[in-house]
Formats: sequence, structure tokens, C-alpha cells
Amino acid sequence: MKSEIPGTNISIPEVLNVSTHGFWLMVADREHFLAFADFPWFRAATLQQLFNVELHHGDHLY
Repeated sequence: MKSEIPGTNISIPEVLNVSTHGFWLMVADREHFLAFADFPWFRAATLQQLFNVELHHGDHLY
């Protein structure tokens, strides 16, 4: 088994749960709740779009 290069972030963001009020996102071992009231552009997203989250440059989610 070969390890990643030291310092490389292998933690990927993950959507944990979706409700009618928002969704929970795990990033770098921290859980965040994104309420649709605060982020209304996510309300119309499909589940496929919500679950397609990527971490770019260490702290930018796409």
C-alpha cells in the first residue's frame, strides 16, 4: 500500500443529510448546516446536484 504525499488533503466533503429546511455538509471533520433560508439557491437543486460537491484549493467548495 502506498501512502499519499505528506500534507495532501485526502478528506473529501460529504453531504450527510438533506431535509426540507436545509442540508448537513461534512468538511475537514467539521459538520455544517446550510439552511435554505440562508442559502436559497440550493432549495431548487436536485439531490444529484447537492451531492456533487468538491473541495478546491483547500478551502473553496464547488
